Amino acid sequence: MTSKLEKFLKQNKPLKKTSKLDIYRSEIVELQTLKFTQNQICEYLKEAHQIEVTRQYISFFLKNSVKEKEVQPPPPLKKELKDEVNPADALDNFFNRRN
Repeated sequence: MTSKLEKFLKQNKPLKKTSKLDIYRSEIVELQTLKFTQNQICEYLKEAHQIEVTRQYISFFLKNSVKEKEVQPPPPLKKELKDEVNPADALDNFFNRRN
């Protein structure tokens, strides 16, 4: 690491916003997995961690945390056929049946 970079890092903090719920992400996800409602999760956070958030914020947080954590593979470009048939063979079969 260069001295200029080290100096910059000491003088500045990253500006990327983080949620106050980030440190409780695993607890929130576990409660959701156990089928607790978002209102119940709000109550848990209030009682256990003295954090008051709305149900809507829990919803927003969960949707965004899933997007950040899971990278979905791209959908297939075309459906795979169970029995792939060569198009030339299919045409031959079609015209041979007519004769």
